[in-house]
Amino acid sequence: MDPYVYPNTSVLINKLGITDEQQLITVEAQLIIANILEVESFISEVDFDRSQTNRPKFAHVYKY
Repeated sequence: MDPYVYPNTSVLINKLGITDEQQLITVEAQLIIANILEVESFISEVDFDRSQTNRPKFAHVYKY
């Protein structure tokens, strides 16, 4: 049994409690797009390491 997925599914355990794979894909994509737009709007104002931007993009969905 994989401790990172909901029982009897292949869906990663997430903060939103979504157990339907397609619904999670859709919500994840929407949140990622929103976060990318937010990050990109500040990119010219802030000097940061782009390699660290994946964590905030998924922070609404997964625990780290």
